[in-house]
This record gives sequence, C-alpha cells and structure tokens, in this order.
Amino acid sequence: MALGDDNTLFDDREPVAISGITEESMAVKPDDLREAGSAVNIAASPDELNQTATGASKTERIQYLADIGFYTQERANNRIKQIQSNVEEAERNEIIGQVTVEFVYNQPNISVSSSGRFKEHQTIDGPIVRQKIGQGNVEIEIEGVCTTPEAKVIDTLRFEEIVTLLSNRFSGDVQIASTSTSPLEDGGAINLDGQFTHTYGISCVAVE
Repeated sequence: MALGDDNTLFDDREPVAISGITEESMAVKPDDLREAGSAVNIAASPDELNQTATGASKTERIQYLADIGFYTQERANNRIKQIQSNVEEAERNEIIGQVTVEFVYNQPNISVSSSGRFKEHQTIDGPIVRQKIGQGNVEIEIEGVCTTPEAKVIDTLRFEEIVTLLSNRFSGDVQIASTSTSPLEDGGAINLDGQFTHTYGISCVAVE
C-alpha cells in the first residue's frame, strides 16, 4: 500500500513481466496469451529487422529510394547504418524467438528475502569479532492469479536456465527454483471476472 497526495491509501502493486522465455519451450502460442489479455512481445530476428513487407531487404529499398531521388544519399546512408546496427545487435544478443510476457493480474504479492554472510574470529583475551564477507542469495517469491494460458507458461518456466524478472519490487536476471499453479475451484478452474482461472506461485533466485 502507498499514501496518495490526498492522504488516502491505494494499492501500488504493478503487473509482473518475465522476459527471455524461449518460444519453443512454451506450451501455449503467443496469440493465445494475447487473447487472454497478456501483453506479449517477441524479439525480432536479424532477418526480420532487415525485411520489408514485400520480402526485399530494408537496406535495398532505401538505396532504391535514394537512386530515384526520394532520399539524399547522405540520409539513405544514415538510415542504412542504423538498420545494420540493429541487425548486428540482434546477432550479438542472440535474442531470436525470446518472449516477454506481462501477466494480466496487476496486484501480485512479491516477497524479497536477502541475507549477509559472516565469519567469526576469536581474539586473544577479547570478544569474538564478526566480519561480513559477502551477501547471500536474493530470493523472490511471487503469488497471484493468472489466466489458463499464463498458467501453461508458468508450468514450463522450469525449462529456462535464466530469465529476466521485471516488477516494482525486484528487476533483474533470475533462475527459477520452483513454480506451482492450482485451479481456483476443486474439480476445475472457474473463470473469475471472465479472466482468471488459476492461482500461481513462482520462487526464484537472483543471478549474481
């Protein structure tokens, strides 16, 4: 909860998004997630970044427009350099087919646990000295409700090595420790508000 300008309390929680999911490992199609209300983004491949709707490359199209006088050659060269830069970045990051899913429910419970590591030293004729030698793992717990397509995505997160968690409590790379999805009603999920069918829990550990 947060205190607004008018001194009234309001819920300041925000939706959770998970990025870097491999499209091939998902048990649901991105369009199914979109139909259920999730915000879905799929990273473009280098080829897609340099392709027009007609199938020709964007760089070829821009050069053609320069040849017929629609662009100056300087402007065409600048646009071509930007496209080539985007393509090179996609190739470096190997982001082809990686999916970002923002869950529909905008009030998840997010708990963050952290700790420090210490070493104790016995001094001669003195007290024990406690020295901090580092930090322990940051652990994040997320709980909420989700749609059926989102539940299928959560069920397959165990196949991912590292994903990126985006939330108002913690944002960064994490490894999934465990997940759980349960129908809201015994014997089958109900459609709460025409949308949510499952409760879910995600436990993850921050990657140092």
